[in-house]
Amino acid sequence: MAIGLGILVLGVAGVAAAGAFFSSRDDATLGQEKGPGVARGAGAGPRVTPGNVLLLYGDARLEVPLRELATELAGPADSALEAAGQAVL
Repeated sequence: MAIGLGILVLGVAGVAAAGAFFSSRDDATLGQEKGPGVARGAGAGPRVTPGNVLLLYGDARLEVPLRELATELAGPADSALEAAGQAVL
């Protein structure tokens, strides 16, 4: 019983030590001010009703396949679904 408990304690201590070791070597290169997207002005409301999914694409060649995928998965856009927050736009 005591040996099993000792092994458990050593295992937990080893995992904690490994976590501390690797987190001390983490040097993230991104600051809080960087990231994808464009900053919105103060007081700007949401662009999409909460719950809805908005597909964005940077390559115009992807627009048609993504719209077809959205229609295939969720069906055609419906104002009732958008109001309920269940639409793929």
